[in-house]
Amino acid sequence: MIFDKSLLGFIGICCLPPILLLIYLPNVSLQWIIVQSGFFSFGAGLLTYKLIPSVAELTSKANLTGMDLNKKGNPKYSNKKIPESLGICVAVVYLVCVILFQTFQWFSFPETIQLSEYNAALTSICFMILLGFGDDVLNLRWRYKLILPMFASLPLLVAYAGGTTVVVPDINFPVPLREWLGMVFDLGIFYRIYLLMLAIFCTNSINILAGINGLEVGQSVVIATSIIIHNLIELTIGSSSSASSSALSTVSPHLFSLILMIPFLFTTISLLFYNWYPSRVFVGDTYTYFSGMCFAVVAILCHFSKTLLLFFIPQILNFLYSVPQLFGIIPCPRHRVPKYNPETGKMEAIPTNLTIINLLLMITGPLTERKLCVYLLIFQGFCSCIGFGIRMIARGVIKNIKTSSVLINSFKSTQRSFTSKVNYDEIYKKHLKISEKKFNKKEIIQTIKDNTLFSWNPTEVAANKALIMEKGEGVYFYDTDGKKYIDFNSQAMCSNLGHTVPEEVIKAIEEQLRSAAYAYPCSIVTPIKAKLSMLLADLFPGDINHFYYTSGGAESNETAMRMARLFTGRHKILARYRSYHGATLGAMTLTGDPRRWNSEPGASGVVHFMDPYPYSFKWGETEEQITEMSLKYLRETISYEGAKNIAAIFIEPVTGTNGILKPPKGYLEGIRKICDETGILMVCDEVMNGFGRTGEMFGFMNSDNVIPDIVTMAKGINGAYLPLGAVGCRDRIADHFKVNPIGIGSTYNSHPVTLASAYAALQYFLKNRVLDNVKTLEPVLKQQLEQLKQRHPTVKGYRSLGLFGIVELQKNSKGEPFVEYNGPAHPAMSKLSQDFVDNGLYTLCRWSSFFTNPPLTINEKELKEGFEILDKSLTNLDKHFEK
Repeated sequence: MIFDKSLLGFIGICCLPPILLLIYLPNVSLQWIIVQSGFFSFGAGLLTYKLIPSVAELTSKANLTGMDLNKKGNPKYSNKKIPESLGICVAVVYLVCVILFQTFQWFSFPETIQLSEYNAALTSICFMILLGFGDDVLNLRWRYKLILPMFASLPLLVAYAGGTTVVVPDINFPVPLREWLGMVFDLGIFYRIYLLMLAIFCTNSINILAGINGLEVGQSVVIATSIIIHNLIELTIGSSSSASSSALSTVSPHLFSLILMIPFLFTTISLLFYNWYPSRVFVGDTYTYFSGMCFAVVAILCHFSKTLLLFFIPQILNFLYSVPQLFGIIPCPRHRVPKYNPETGKMEAIPTNLTIINLLLMITGPLTERKLCVYLLIFQGFCSCIGFGIRMIARGVIKNIKTSSVLINSFKSTQRSFTSKVNYDEIYKKHLKISEKKFNKKEIIQTIKDNTLFSWNPTEVAANKALIMEKGEGVYFYDTDGKKYIDFNSQAMCSNLGHTVPEEVIKAIEEQLRSAAYAYPCSIVTPIKAKLSMLLADLFPGDINHFYYTSGGAESNETAMRMARLFTGRHKILARYRSYHGATLGAMTLTGDPRRWNSEPGASGVVHFMDPYPYSFKWGETEEQITEMSLKYLRETISYEGAKNIAAIFIEPVTGTNGILKPPKGYLEGIRKICDETGILMVCDEVMNGFGRTGEMFGFMNSDNVIPDIVTMAKGINGAYLPLGAVGCRDRIADHFKVNPIGIGSTYNSHPVTLASAYAALQYFLKNRVLDNVKTLEPVLKQQLEQLKQRHPTVKGYRSLGLFGIVELQKNSKGEPFVEYNGPAHPAMSKLSQDFVDNGLYTLCRWSSFFTNPPLTINEKELKEGFEILDKSLTNLDKHFEK
């Protein structure tokens, strides 16, 4: 086959920019994912190219053929029947390609896109293909064509879980929009109507701008290329060479869009080879509907619908120009194509047919059909360039046009850099106003999305679900609407003294700020450091008399790891699977639960071992059996790893977020004995247990005379009023570091203001007998938990110690959980979590359980108030119980 030079040139011009952008993409891992998709899509394109002749033969036999209206009078083509509806071939191959690519798991869904949304999107595309093919077969009239996409897009719109807010432009003429509407405005149901209209427009606008060989497919190639270029630009701006491939493939909707658009482009190019002048196949309404729905799907799911419209400028202009005919204001013929002049072999305009095809011919004069198509596609590409310019201005890459202060975006060494003059006076004046302004809920959430990142979860998802805390008081906090929530998890199990900061703590912080706000910890000490260390030495049993101060729990555990290795001269560290020790590299490697996975391979030398309470089996039926077997297992693990190689064993005395698991009788004592025999250090992570949570001052004190070698702490040390952690160690370990360097330090360790908050908070804790309150309410908590179990079939069981509690849930009488360990979310659990919030209670739901860990200052009335909300919410969950 001899390919048309203009066609090859067109394809080359479309493919060159994406290839260049891919080459300069900063992240190699991203490049590899996209290249894989490219190879896979290239194969789909070849398959499409091979299948089209066979499918064309089948459609011809079924009398799905058409006459080329633009060649009447041409003896070579006028009586030739051309196979119709060949878009079905492209559509089917595309769907198979996308599904197979996902099946092989070469990429992951962005967290901003739920699996249900993705499946609904594919359903909408399939539905649109079916309706388009039905239109080709039944030859429906225009008034029916307009509504077909509306039905096809319903699955996607029903499943759509994205936001419905828009950023209000900072425009003051003719009215100050932001002053009237705020920084963001929630369109609600109107946004979904907008998405519905987008799907209808995308599918029909390509069908309206048609009638020339190669035009429907060619404009789709240009639009798809524009989307791919847009995605690559956004990936280049938003990625860095150091980012991990897993993080990027999970987070970026633009990568997801590429995975859907690249196979579309390759299969469509294959169709274009047959549809280019002189066309050997017609694509039919099947293709125009299919292509339009693909564009709508990626724009809706990946949240760039407004940008997509910038790539549809010719279609928008054509629609506006066609309005009088489309809506019956003036007569509208069934086919609005130009007139073919057989004497000249050129297309001539019909002024009464209101399309930009005829408008272009009126401007240029008669053109050959090939040249007319090329001009229209050049116009399509030119409009895409204009669209990119508008996008850059709207995005803020080019801004402050009034003062001609232009921000230049340049790429050097495949990294984004910006050059601009910053007016700091203007920034100060701007934020002087902002500091006095009371943000509404929508403004807060939108600004959070624009300028912050959430911990653990994708920011877009987390921000949409986030509560806004405006103030706290006692065991309650309030949102911006004044709604009150009882805090049944002490936030991150850390607000032990509640949300009202004691006056003595405020006073201590203020006095320390006025006297010595900061001291370099390497060479300067403060009185408050001496006082707090003395108080902690008094609180700890045994000879735990020396303390090192950090900024939080994870840093405390990192420090303990370093100390243990330096003291023993050994490298390996044992930690349990059902554990959490913090989010920094070493602490996360210690962690046994699935949060560890994203950080692997992690730090070296950490070996995990099983807990006394594994998830899927038991070591025994009695506490004695469990203790005996789990300690035997631990001894065997140590023998495999070599005791002489192991520096420490890290444990949470009472397991926290992995189940509130109190160790069986004799377990901690057994570990202490093993450590004494082998020279391994026993390190207790008291970050969550410590300072009263378990009913004792420290979790390890629930055992008989167990004194750890090293203790890490944070959270309750000052009620989490300021970031602070600490590491305590026994005298013999401290003696080592009196003559040897500890080899660790940070700017904020031993920060005097945080130390002052802890000293005052612990004095408040002792003065108000908070530990006695925990002991008093411990049986009340157990009683309330038991009542929940008796009243609700979905409550499988509970565990509690002090004011440290958890409720485990079941979906049937077999005791099966709603969510398996680290399994996918269950709608009933998601609804339960939302019911808690709706009913005014905040707590943590994890898998098939939820926590009951209120501030230690709670009273009995408040505790029962919280359980009333739990009881009410569980009543709804019981409806999902399978008998």
